[in-house]
Amino acid sequence: MKKFASLSLAALLVTALSVSASAASTSSAAQGTATIDGKKDDIYVCDPLIVNVVANNDGNLASPASGKVWTAWDADNLYVYAEVTDSAVTKAENVTTAWSNDCVEVYINLSGEEGSISDINAAQVTYGPGFESIQGGGLYRENNIDKIKFNYTYTDYGYTVELALPFADFGAKVGATLGFSIGINDDADDDSSTREAQSFDGEGLSNAWGTADSAWGTLTLTDKVYTAPAADDTTEGGSAATADAGIIA
Repeated sequence: MKKFASLSLAALLVTALSVSASAASTSSAAQGTATIDGKKDDIYVCDPLIVNVVANNDGNLASPASGKVWTAWDADNLYVYAEVTDSAVTKAENVTTAWSNDCVEVYINLSGEEGSISDINAAQVTYGPGFESIQGGGLYRENNIDKIKFNYTYTDYGYTVELALPFADFGAKVGATLGFSIGINDDADDDSSTREAQSFDGEGLSNAWGTADSAWGTLTLTDKVYTAPAADDTTEGGSAATADAGIIA
């Protein structure tokens, strides 16, 4: 009986772990307004969404591109900042086909429904280094294409992408949730006709470019805000510090 119980418990643990590993992601957005310059603002204080689930690796890459994504929000926009680790970033002059070049795909669903992103208030918003405009598809993108703000930077480890996605009509408020996931395309050979690998924040997102479903993650809008550290205005001995020392602190 004890052996049977142990085996049953082991099976339950394996099942639980399997469910956990394949569950849709959850993340949180802090309150604040970002400057869209491709640099990480102080307002991005919630834990990042990790993007490292490799959906395909057609180029047999040793380390497909991965990333961390922070979000923030105000009454007008959802702000998305991504830091992508990529050993070979597509040169700007070689950027042509969006999904075959190095870029970030943001999947956003404001409708609260599942279905084709062409029919509901959802979208794939695609942007990367060298892009001159927002790519992707979906009804949300179609309705907001001229309002989305974007920027990027090159880094020592790859690149960054930052976006401001309008959602004034969403009725953003603390505690509200929306469908949200991230994909990262990896072009390792500067050949704009091929994509060597693609990664997501969870399993089952290979069709997210066309359909919003239960595989999409969720993002919760929180009341967490950035708090500047208090300045230390005294020296070790207790006397007032100089103005310069205060600035340095």
